[in-house]
Amino acid sequence: MKLLELYNARIVEARTLNEVNQMHIALGNSLTPTEVVYLHGSLFAKGKHKPPALRPDSRFTSAQLEENGRLWIDQLRATLKDVGKSRTELYRRHDLHDAVVLFSADRRKPRRNLVVALTGANQRLMMPLATFLQNFDSGTTDVLYVRDSSRQGYRGGIPGLADDIAGIGPALSSLIDMAAYQKRVSVGVSAGGLPGLVAALRLG
Repeated sequence: MKLLELYNARIVEARTLNEVNQMHIALGNSLTPTEVVYLHGSLFAKGKHKPPALRPDSRFTSAQLEENGRLWIDQLRATLKDVGKSRTELYRRHDLHDAVVLFSADRRKPRRNLVVALTGANQRLMMPLATFLQNFDSGTTDVLYVRDSSRQGYRGGIPGLADDIAGIGPALSSLIDMAAYQKRVSVGVSAGGLPGLVAALRLG
């Protein structure tokens, strides 16, 4: 599904502006830098984006939706600029598991470095995903994004992949060839901190 179609599909489910904001937060947890740049130039732009008709019981107007949406994407785009790079990092999304995504410019050619990033219980990295990715060089570094799908601090591991914290590292190794990378580091935020340390030890 194209990005604008995805945005519209999410919007038609919202009844209040608070639900719209929640949708924006969720999108911010999944968009790559290039997708943010694309949406910034396309969202609610004449000739590029036709917003959907709102549901009959919605508590906001089309004008309010546009104002809210533009504010969100403007702020998200600004976070990329704040990183201080002249180029946009060219990460692409590769789903490996329900809770694990590899972000790589070219999956066929693993980069020299791999960053294993474990989210907290809110499934975020303390910043929008695109902002996190923009801080790395997509020409040298891949990012393995791991979310706490159980929202229990990984105490039960990762549903469908690992049964406990100690099993997360080996489980990730079953999804991706860790040996293909010269350097591997892990980053864990909030509830992902301890699992990140354990994963680092297990991954060497």
